[in-house]
Amino acid sequence: MTTQANVAFVQKAYADFLAGDISSILAALTDDIEWITPGKGVATEGVRHGKAEVAKFFEAVAATWKFTAFQPREYIASDDTVAVIGSYTAIARATAA
Repeated sequence: MTTQANVAFVQKAYADFLAGDISSILAALTDDIEWITPGKGVATEGVRHGKAEVAKFFEAVAATWKFTAFQPREYIASDDTVAVIGSYTAIARATAA
């Protein structure tokens, strides 16, 4: 894929997430996906391999947070790497805070 195609791929994934269409995100991934989520002590942190593990990531996201705002703003790409700068606000489901 070209850099532009990679950005479009990531933009669609964010749009699918905002629409709650996780199945479209999973369908677009390769079977050998490595999904890395940084963090310490957060339910969604860690390295996942394969679509089944990524599906569990999205299950953890849904179980952990209720998003009240989610705004990807800038997509920065170099070859096959795309970084997204944005912001989100969420309420922790466990504490409602």
